[in-house]
Amino acid sequence: MAVTRTADLSPRSPAHPKHLGIRRSCPRLYPPGHSVTTVSDLIRIGGRRASLTEARTWVEAYFDRGNQNSRTPYAYPAYDEYQSGSGPFELNDGDLLAPTLLNAAPTVRAFYSLQEVRADLTEALTRIPVDLRLADSLADGTMPDLIGDLATVLDEPERLAGVRLTTLFKVLHRKRPDFVPLYDQFVGACYLGQGDEFPVRRMRRRSWRHYAVAVTAAVSADLTAQEAVFGQLQPLAPGVSTLRLLDVLAWKVGRRPPASDPVCAPAGADDDRLQQAAEHTPTAREQPS
Repeated sequence: MAVTRTADLSPRSPAHPKHLGIRRSCPRLYPPGHSVTTVSDLIRIGGRRASLTEARTWVEAYFDRGNQNSRTPYAYPAYDEYQSGSGPFELNDGDLLAPTLLNAAPTVRAFYSLQEVRADLTEALTRIPVDLRLADSLADGTMPDLIGDLATVLDEPERLAGVRLTTLFKVLHRKRPDFVPLYDQFVGACYLGQGDEFPVRRMRRRSWRHYAVAVTAAVSADLTAQEAVFGQLQPLAPGVSTLRLLDVLAWKVGRRPPASDPVCAPAGADDDRLQQAAEHTPTAREQPS
């Protein structure tokens, strides 16, 4: 069970990172009012975190088929089971419009642009086995070229006006659900940043090809390192890949302020020490710098 307390993480507190030995991947500065939970009760999405309890709640709600009757239904199963009539090595016009079901409808200009590069994308898809898993491709060294060849069309803006990585990967994920991650501003908010906790740093003049490879590698690292955690969530989302699962979690985490993320304390941290942290609200002067 997660331990939830109001945290005092001033340098004097027993719960300060330097006393608890929090891993370097965990940010060092947390304002008062955060919840504190152990590492074993957290799920990491890039440089952001969520508790397993809230992750289960989000996944159960999103992948509940009953929500189709809601006034504001989620995109599952509309996007995931969308039948465009094309095969795994084809991209027809219906495939190009699939992002609409994820509230990322291409503009008319973007639709024409996708038609323009359809042959390039189809050729790149033919080099990717239908059942290829991202972790396997990363392990054998083929991922950078395979993902890069899909994203490289974005580096030709004169051919692909109106299309960014969000639209492109929402088109392609359906064709290779275990290999091509989904991407949007919320995924970017989880993985891209200047802090040490973010796996992808902001860089000037980086190509879309290289950015797509960097984000894909970081996503794969999270799934591999937390295989058991995603294994717990998978039964709540039958028929979808862990990449789709992660996308839903990133959509929830990335849209909230980082201050809302739970604080990570080491697994096995003494509950009494966390209780001590809860008994005192630090002043601004006591906050770690």
